[in-house]
Amino acid sequence: MFRTISIKEFPYKGKKYRFKEPLKARFESSLAQDFKTMVYEMYIEKIPDGFTRREPFDEDLTKELKTFIKHVFDDYVMKEDNEIGNLYDIEYKHKWISLLKQPK
Repeated sequence: MFRTISIKEFPYKGKKYRFKEPLKARFESSLAQDFKTMVYEMYIEKIPDGFTRREPFDEDLTKELKTFIKHVFDDYVMKEDNEIGNLYDIEYKHKWISLLKQPK
């Protein structure tokens, strides 16, 4: 399986956040190096970021992507830099922020 989806906006705690360009995520499944185990990967090229897991994706890939973005917002975007601590994580937060349109 190989599919790419995109979203233009993301709801978070009653507000809609819009991306400057549609955020694209690639979903794919493949065999692991042991040639027995299936692995499932989601990858966002703009960041680059994503994850790999053994459980199959939900049929609704948009829901999978929105769940991932919600975790990013909870753990990085909505936190102050001094709450994050790690320089790499602060840089990661600002990469995500750079993808968002400024609120009006």
